[in-house]
This record gives sequence, structure tokens and C-alpha cells, in this order.
Amino acid sequence: MSAAVEYVGLLASAGSLTLWWPQAVRLWRQRHSPAALGGISITTQVVLLATESLWATYAVLTASYWVGVPAMVNIPLSLLAIRLLRRARRVVPAAEPLPATAAGVPG
Repeated sequence: MSAAVEYVGLLASAGSLTLWWPQAVRLWRQRHSPAALGGISITTQVVLLATESLWATYAVLTASYWVGVPAMVNIPLSLLAIRLLRRARRVVPAAEPLPATAAGVPG
């Protein structure tokens, strides 16, 4: 491949890497706050994992390694995101105590 084509691949890969990093940073910083992670979709992370896996496979099959670099970084990040989100969704917030009249206690 020509140097110009490789340079375009490098720029595209850099863009793909920087696109995902803000989300990964937010997930990591908010990992102990299930409420803060409520707006992040696990389905989106699974789709990201699938597409990055396909891009990595394509990169290996075509020897276009610049295409595969973001996938090699984003695949572990998406796996971590899925794990963090699943763990956050398992945490059940503590139930608020019922008012005395609702709990069957005469008021």
C-alpha cells in the first residue's frame, strides 16, 4: 500500500479510538454509581463489541492493520463496559420504608 493510504488508515483509526474514550472514562469514573450509569445501554455495548470483532477479523484477513488497531483497544473496553453495566444493574436500591399507615400500623 502507498504511504498516503496508510496515513488515511492511521487517521481513521485515531478517530475511532478517540470516539470511544469519553464513554469509557465516564463508565470507569461512575462504576460505583448505578444511577449514573442508567442512561448507558448494554445493547449498544454488545453491538460495539460485535462490530469491533468484525473489524479486527477484517484487518487480519486483509492485512490492513490500521483498521484493526481501534478494535484491539475497543474490544477490551466494551467487555469491561458490559461487565460494569451488568454489575450496576444487579444492584437493587434499598427500598424506602413504608409510612406507618401503609405498613398496617394504626396511625
